[in-house]
Formats: sequence, structure tokens, C-alpha cells
Amino acid sequence: MESKAAKRLTIFISEGATWKHQPLYRAILDELNRIGIKQAAAIKAIAGFGTDRVIRTANIEVLSVNLPILVEAVDLETKIDLALQSISEMARGALIEVMPATLVGPVKDAAEQKGE
Repeated sequence: MESKAAKRLTIFISEGATWKHQPLYRAILDELNRIGIKQAAAIKAIAGFGTDRVIRTANIEVLSVNLPILVEAVDLETKIDLALQSISEMARGALIEVMPATLVGPVKDAAEQKGE
């Protein structure tokens, strides 16, 4: 099985965050898709807290507003570096984590596979 060095990008945002009148998680996913990131997902937490230090949970209705959302993306190092530049303005104020990763399995893009 083929493997390549990669990076995993995780962006911690709140459910209520917006960018140009749309949910921020959706704007980030759209941008990651536009620049050709291999895989990305928005994951809604069932509990968590942000910089305000207020723990929010889906179990208590009054605290279930503005739950944390994690946007994660995985791709080759150069693509994640490009993604960071591309989303920097919209993700301003968000906690962003970048970790080394290894892609295992089909590491070629669909366009690369068609060209074989």
C-alpha cells in the first residue's frame, strides 16, 4: 500500500460563527473544496468550550446553542499550507491546529487517477 507524508488541519469554531452570511464551517469547507483539498469534514461536538470558558452541551437545551464545530482536512503538506493561506482571513480568531499525518491507500487525486 502506498503512503505519503501529509498534514492534518483542524479548525475549532463555534456553531454560530458566520462568514459573509453563511455558516463559517460551510465557508471553510467550500474554500477547501475549491482549492482541491483531498478530504475534509465538519464535525459537530456534543459538548465542549471555547475561549469564553463556558461548557456547552447537547444534553441541556439552554446550553446547546453554539456548540463547538471542528473542521478537519487532510492532504499533502503543500496543499495544507495553501489551505492555511487561503482560509486565514475567514478563520481569524479560530484555534487552528496543524499536525503531521501519513496518507495511506489511494493517495492520488481523482484527476491524477484518470490520467493513468
